Amino acid sequence: MVLIATERKRSSYTVAPITTDFGYAAYRVSENDSAALDHYDVLLAGEMSTCDCLGLLRHGHCKHVDCLTALRNAGRI
Repeated sequence: MVLIATERKRSSYTVAPITTDFGYAAYRVSENDSAALDHYDVLLAGEMSTCDCLGLLRHGHCKHVDCLTALRNAGRI
């Protein structure tokens, strides 16, 4: 379980690896606190990392990518 906190929201997520054909690490992050059972697929590919959340589309960056990148760099995933 991972806790992601921003200025506006604090949520816990379950992180599970998923398969990809791109040669990079990919994960599904599922929001535990959401009644809608939200989940997002994240591809960690350095500067080309992507997520299917709206934050990436709206703001050009994503808390899910940032968090998983930090966890990967720390050897936690």
